This record gives sequence, structure tokens and C-alpha cells, in this order.
Amino acid sequence: MISTLTHLLPNPDSLSLRERVAQMLVVRASGHLFDHQIQYPSWEPPADVLRYWLQDLGVGGVIFWVGALGSWHGVASKFKVGPLSPCF
Repeated sequence: MISTLTHLLPNPDSLSLRERVAQMLVVRASGHLFDHQIQYPSWEPPADVLRYWLQDLGVGGVIFWVGALGSWHGVASKFKVGPLSPCF
């Protein structure tokens, strides 16, 4: 599976130091579709902050905490940042 996704990843040699560091970070976020559903706002960023971290800073991953399995498609389409692979 990993070898089939490598074409989606940037070449590490082409990344700046800032981008390389960002790739090492994994953040926690609410698995809920809407910000008002976030149960731990001190630990889970709202959608606009998470979008900035993913699209502008290039963090390496997100752990969607709690949420409902039915909202995975909504979360994936909301951010449009690449493949979403839930781990169970």
C-alpha cells in the first residue's frame, strides 16, 4: 500500500528545512464535520486553523479524534488536501 502512495508525496530533497520539520508533525483534530461539535477546543483546532496547518504549513498528518464514521467523507471533502486513510 505504501509504495502505491509514494507518487503523491513530495521529493524530500526538494523541501526546505521548514517544510521537512512540518512533515514530521502530526496534529490532533476533531473528527466532527462542524466546528460547533468540537468537544475539546483547547486541543482540537477549528477548521480554518487546521486547513492553514495542512495547506500552508504542510503538517505531516492529522489524527481525527472521536467523530462519527459517517462524517469521514464530509471531513475529507471539506479539506481537500489529499488521501484520507483512517486507521482503526
